[in-house]
Amino acid sequence: KHDKILKYIHNDGPDMFAKCSDIRLVLATLRDPNQSYVVSLSLNSAFEPMLAGTAYNYNCTNHMKTGFYIEWKYDGERMLIHKNGNDIKCFTRRGNDYTQYYGGILGPLIQKFIHCENCILDGEVLTWNDEQSQFGKFGTNRSVASEQLAGRSNGSWLCFVIFDCLWCDDPSYTSKDAEKNMPSARGNLTNCTIEVRKEYLKWIVEEQTNRMYVSKATKVQGNSLQRSEILKEWMSKVVEQNQEGIMIKALNTNYICGGAQSKKIRSWLKLKPEYFDKLRDNLDFVVLGGYFGDGRSCVKKERAGKISAFLLGVVANDESKSTSPKFYTVGKVGTGYTFHELVELRKKLEPFTEVYDHNSATPSDTFWSGWRASKNDDIPDV
Repeated sequence: KHDKILKYIHNDGPDMFAKCSDIRLVLATLRDPNQSYVVSLSLNSAFEPMLAGTAYNYNCTNHMKTGFYIEWKYDGERMLIHKNGNDIKCFTRRGNDYTQYYGGILGPLIQKFIHCENCILDGEVLTWNDEQSQFGKFGTNRSVASEQLAGRSNGSWLCFVIFDCLWCDDPSYTSKDAEKNMPSARGNLTNCTIEVRKEYLKWIVEEQTNRMYVSKATKVQGNSLQRSEILKEWMSKVVEQNQEGIMIKALNTNYICGGAQSKKIRSWLKLKPEYFDKLRDNLDFVVLGGYFGDGRSCVKKERAGKISAFLLGVVANDESKSTSPKFYTVGKVGTGYTFHELVELRKKLEPFTEVYDHNSATPSDTFWSGWRASKNDDIPDV
């Protein structure tokens, strides 16, 4: 939505904001609507990363004439890490500086195992649980990072999965092969194709198991039937292995900064099981609790002080016929329904609603199989 406003101010507005994420700089610079501006990335400055469009079928790659890469879609936190000599910066996709949260952990890894004086790496920050040999739940990054910095990692730690290189300056060659085969472009690499950019990752990243590594990409070419079959195979693996989904990236694509602009081009696509009716599961849940809206924005003011989100659960198998069944909590939901549907839900639930007292000796969660909210945001209001 901000793209439309910036476009109204100046034709170069959306592009400049995508490459600097600084609205004040954009407004201060683009004073003359008749003057064109060429904007580029710069080290240690936030920018909007390239985003993927959504695909809903296996024929989604017909416009990718030269082929594409397939990679796993990770359920992590998108992060752009800048290395400028000894200075490390971590920026989120929205331009927030998260160096204070992740720099102390990822910084030493970047300094030691990224063989390049200056670079910008695009990837996902996740938590790795060594005991379970799998990635942790989404949303646990900052808590795990805090524990790790305090020396209380308890078998979980941050992991940075890298899938793109957007800047490379002054690489240190670790072998004769690296010196001979690394692409020659230096500085901003967004005008290079993804095939070239992945070549940099091959030579500058010294992978560390489950701590920092390059996302493995499979190149796919061939006719539309062959491509569809390969996508079906990958999606089957997604379901079998309980993965998030897959990413599809056209081979001849440059890196386009800005979510709105990059989604229109559809050079990157994301494919997830829930986008397919045949792969999607429909589940029945019980509403166990409710959360009041805060009304801190114009959009949310109609939800203020009223139930706006719900705690969901399922009935325990051995209690399904009991008059006082026990439940297992599953998660919260606050989107996916219209305001009218929300009002109707409130009316239906009102006769069964009571204030939730988290401090009571016999709180409402007596029948929630021992579940107690671990964070304030998870404590229901009713």
